[in-house]
Amino acid sequence: MIVIKNVFGGSKVYIKSIYNDVETVIIYNGGEPVTSGGGGVTDHGDLTGLGDDDHTQYHNDSRGDARYEPIKGADDNFVTDAEKVKLSNLSGTNTGDQDLSGKANVSHTHAQSDITNLVTDLAGKAASSHTHAQSDITNLTTDLAAKVAGNGAITGATKTKITYDSKGLVTAGADIAAADLPTGIDAAKINTGVVSNTEFNYLDGVTSAIQTQIDSKQATLVSGTNLRTVNGNTLLGSTNIATYSDEFSVLTGLGWTSKAQTFDMQLLTATSYTLIDRTPEFFSVYLREAATLTGVGWLQVVNGSYTANNYNGVGLYTYSGGTMTLVASSTNDGNCWQQGGTGYKQKAFSSTYAAAQGVYYIGMLYCRSAAVTAPTFGNIAAYPNTLTNTPFTNSAKLSVTLSTQTSLISSQAMSGATNNLSKVWLTLY
Repeated sequence: MIVIKNVFGGSKVYIKSIYNDVETVIIYNGGEPVTSGGGGVTDHGDLTGLGDDDHTQYHNDSRGDARYEPIKGADDNFVTDAEKVKLSNLSGTNTGDQDLSGKANVSHTHAQSDITNLVTDLAGKAASSHTHAQSDITNLTTDLAAKVAGNGAITGATKTKITYDSKGLVTAGADIAAADLPTGIDAAKINTGVVSNTEFNYLDGVTSAIQTQIDSKQATLVSGTNLRTVNGNTLLGSTNIATYSDEFSVLTGLGWTSKAQTFDMQLLTATSYTLIDRTPEFFSVYLREAATLTGVGWLQVVNGSYTANNYNGVGLYTYSGGTMTLVASSTNDGNCWQQGGTGYKQKAFSSTYAAAQGVYYIGMLYCRSAAVTAPTFGNIAAYPNTLTNTPFTNSAKLSVTLSTQTSLISSQAMSGATNNLSKVWLTLY
């Protein structure tokens, strides 16, 4: 390897040859070579005159700072003040080295000629402020010709009847007259509207003042005031008037609570009627008005003395279509017919019964295993034998018996019961 070096443009020339790792230096100093085989100055620092500024064509720090703006340090990102101004005008994202030469400032203007075809395109365009003739607008003249022309002005007012012309424009107004009203007006449209069409039609046929006609009618009936009573019963109401025999009226008038008694009977005893073991007796009775029934009363002329078994007591039966149906009864009471002494006795049902007006049957049953004296009731003579063939419907009878019963039967058809001609006095209370 051969290296030729002119040191600082002087007259000395160094020629270094390295061949096979042998370094040979030849120094020409004024034309005469000086060969060195490793001698001379080998360290650049040992050269003399290194600090001399004898090459002014080269820039050192002082000449460079005088000619160029100094490069900023790291705190300024190595950017000069002039460069900072230019960088602040950039927009967008920096994608690398950018050539900003020839680029316009952010704020700048253009002449029309700078914009391609702008002058040509603006030619023939209307000014921002301009006018049009009707003919400039498509179909405007035709469309306006089809519109309705206005009428002359009329006085403004609120009227219930208006007049309008063939164009639908109002030409006049007036208040409605009776002749303008149609027939068949809904009654709800009259006055407050509380009267219905049906109620309004009730006026049809009225020939004089309605209130006058009402005032001439009978005043409200008040029992005991302008309406008499029958046996203390008012005629007002929907049920039948209860009329009683003189005897029954006296009894109830004296405060007896009896509601009904058996057919054609008086509270007198001409004969007696003795109960028979396990033979229930049923006697008809008519309840003249609805009542709440509590039990059965009877007139006992002989107090019973017996050993009771099975059932002893009384019952109440409704009657309909030839059949008796049990609706109330007393609890089983062995002493029912041996209460002690004689006279009026009674037995209450297990609960009261709200009975309607009509025909009922009172049932009695006496049961014993041994007897000293059978209980006996007061009665009058028996019904005549002619009543065995009465014209009653559904085989009905005034009184009937059954045989060999140990309790009150719940229902019984008259056709299966035996006619009983005895007349026993019984009462419902």
